Amino acid sequence: MKRTWGSVPFLRPLILFVIGGVLGTLVAYDPVVSLAWLAPMIAGAALYLSMMTVLRHRLAIIALVLAFWSIGYSVLLATQYRYLGFDEKLGLAIWLGRLFSSPFPDVTPAFIDANAAASFLAPAIPLIIGLAWTARGVCRVAWGIAAGSVAFGVLLTSSRGAFVALAAAGLFWLLVRVQASAHQSGAHMPRFDLRSAIVAGAVIAGVVAGGLLLVWHPLTQDALASAMLRAEDRLAVYRNSLFLALDFPFSGIGPGAVFGQMYSRFQLLIIPTYIGYAHNLFLGVWLAQGIIGLIGFLWLLIASLHRIAPTLHTQSPLTQGAAIGCVALLFHGLTDAPQYATSWATLILAFGLFGMTAATCRPTEALLLAVAPATKRHSICSWVVAIAGVIGLTLSAPHLAAAGAGNIAAGFQARAMLAEGLTQEERAALMHESVVWVNHGLRIAPDSPLIQKRLGMLALDLGDYPRAISALERAQPLLADDQAVCKALGMAYVWTGDPDHGAEILAHLDYADEVREELGIWVYAWQERGRDDLAAYAQRAAQAMAAIH
Repeated sequence: MKRTWGSVPFLRPLILFVIGGVLGTLVAYDPVVSLAWLAPMIAGAALYLSMMTVLRHRLAIIALVLAFWSIGYSVLLATQYRYLGFDEKLGLAIWLGRLFSSPFPDVTPAFIDANAAASFLAPAIPLIIGLAWTARGVCRVAWGIAAGSVAFGVLLTSSRGAFVALAAAGLFWLLVRVQASAHQSGAHMPRFDLRSAIVAGAVIAGVVAGGLLLVWHPLTQDALASAMLRAEDRLAVYRNSLFLALDFPFSGIGPGAVFGQMYSRFQLLIIPTYIGYAHNLFLGVWLAQGIIGLIGFLWLLIASLHRIAPTLHTQSPLTQGAAIGCVALLFHGLTDAPQYATSWATLILAFGLFGMTAATCRPTEALLLAVAPATKRHSICSWVVAIAGVIGLTLSAPHLAAAGAGNIAAGFQARAMLAEGLTQEERAALMHESVVWVNHGLRIAPDSPLIQKRLGMLALDLGDYPRAISALERAQPLLADDQAVCKALGMAYVWTGDPDHGAEILAHLDYADEVREELGIWVYAWQERGRDDLAAYAQRAAQAMAAIH
């Protein structure tokens, strides 16, 4: 019997997710740049819908296609490692990569990012293990070798986020297998005797002793120090990306390659591109697809956990492998999400793995019977949450409306600064529209820190430094950790003739040394424009920052 659209699992949150992607592309400062991301996202959604309908009896074929795709990708990495220019983080990976790729010429078709490769290969490993678990004899050995080759590809990327994600996903799979064993008829826990206690104690003691020796090894200490520095940088990216999302809370900035310039211009207040994506899946969804896409993604995540997790231990190894691949992708997304920048193929893989899981994991009759008595209680809770939400929205309506006006103003400002092919008159018109929307927001909620921030940023760009100081001073108490607010305020003080106070504010930024160098560049920039007074302020501020540090 042909399945109807209403029977497709997770259809409504998926529609929200896709709508968010389409709207995000439309609001990007250059929608053409975002189309390269939108195409694989729609292709992945189409693959999912096909797996729920016309391809529901061909899931094994799709699993084979995804597996061979990842195997081919790992072979490409192994044979082309010398030419890929990956960061040399892990000595073993460097040595093995050079060894395996030494006999092969350079045939790399395009630039390959290490994190992008890891985000694609890591979720495929559990799927291939599931295929090996399902097979028998020589086929099982072959799939085991295939899983090892893909794992070798992940090793070559030296992606620590992928390593942690696979470890966490493997632990989760172990728990699923233990649960499956516990539910088997006649299953019982093994007896715990003195011999078992001695063996377990010896293993634990050996692991602890080995771990202590490893931690105190000089090479490990250096690696830990490097990891801590990297963690600090990554946390700074998360914080800055969060404040960038608050500038565009409803629409987002758009998917794909637009992030780099938006992050630099709106958070770092510089022109060169600093990073390419937010390095976090949830922030990536919010920034790329706006609040609609984020709601769809969270709804999809919660609904899938509610549907799939309770019965995962009863599923086949192949289905479990696909589900664990999704778990690995999610864990990796906590620290990295290149599928929103340079690894769009990962979107298709993710939809394929999720489709395999959703198509086969259905609530059992026992689970439905267990859930039925709680329906009334859940209905009451839903009404309570709905009423509380309505009250909260009513009380915060002015600030939400002001945030929406600020979102629109920021969108006009982004196009004025970054859209290509515009005349000066067109850019000026866009900046005027941005000012108009800021004024709308000020009339609705003049105390909103988001609208005050947008007013301060516009005033700074337009050269109205006193007004920029007034607005940014009002925004700073609630946005004290926003690096863009702090830098803009410090710069505004410098340009108004108070370089010492401006330098004091700028000295507290994360990248204070880089800002001091930037002030040195401003000296020459203002001199070329005939503003010797501002050049002198920039030089004085740079000297004051050097004295502080």
